[in-house]
Amino acid sequence: ASAASTASTADEAKNSAFNLDALRAEIEDIRANPPPYVSQVGSLSIPTFILEDDQLTKPSGQGPWDFTAAVSGALTAEEEAACEAAKAQATELRFSARIATQELARGERKLADARKVFGEVERRAGQEEEQGVRALFRRLPSVGTWLVPQRDEALVDDAALEEAASAVQAAEAEVQELREKESQALKEARKVERSASRSKNAEAYAFPFRVRIRFEASQWPFTLSDADGVRFQCVIHHALIDDDHHFMLEPFYKTLPRKDSVTLTVRGVLQAVHRFLVDPLEAWGIPEDSAPMRLHQEMASNRQENERRLSTIRKYSKLVAHEELFQTPARWQAE
Repeated sequence: ASAASTASTADEAKNSAFNLDALRAEIEDIRANPPPYVSQVGSLSIPTFILEDDQLTKPSGQGPWDFTAAVSGALTAEEEAACEAAKAQATELRFSARIATQELARGERKLADARKVFGEVERRAGQEEEQGVRALFRRLPSVGTWLVPQRDEALVDDAALEEAASAVQAAEAEVQELREKESQALKEARKVERSASRSKNAEAYAFPFRVRIRFEASQWPFTLSDADGVRFQCVIHHALIDDDHHFMLEPFYKTLPRKDSVTLTVRGVLQAVHRFLVDPLEAWGIPEDSAPMRLHQEMASNRQENERRLSTIRKYSKLVAHEELFQTPARWQAE
């Protein structure tokens, strides 16, 4: 009973936090001052049907409310400037990484040479010690082969062995340091190169895609439903959206920006969709190196498919007899 009471209290707190007027005001603010990647700003509406357990049913009770807008993956002016700066920085970092790789190669050769010298000194010392034992046995033939002579410092050069061993240890430490330096340089170079390549990758999604956001009174402004909170209501080829219904996947909702680290905003959700279209892995906080190769291949394949589709649309729109049919947003022809 206590658990049920706690859950009920939590639901009541969420419902009391939901403010339909504030949500409408936030949408009107976006309409009046939209981000450069947002267009075709719609209004709140209650859907005629909702999907529950793969069944279409009419909504009952309070809400839900749907809001639609077009979100583009085209880079903003600030993002374009950041890409250009990243391109210049990438050249410098790649050069630094190349120098680090060359230094590592020299360090590894130095280590190999030090190990070779140590092995040679160790081998020579062993031979000298063996020769000394044999000479002693020849002088005392009646003692037998179990005689173990005292080490003769003149026969084994301990100082040379210690010096060679120290040289190996120093070379190993240097190689380890150079490996870390090279790894860090390559990591920084790849990170900047990834930022520099955004302009090319964003071309595949530089189009106003229609997006529907669904608000539930029991969830907003704390969260969106990870089942149907954000959906693309258009044709789009992307490896990281649900194939059947074009819903966003769970990582999208976990990485949504929050106001004061607590509540969501409509503007923040639209920004998250834009960042997803520009660079989904970075938007979701997934290091590029940790993503499996199969995912990279799927993303590249879908990106190319989307590029081909948009290229066909743009080429065809220049040949049609009635260009107004391809205007975005659609509007009546002036008489």
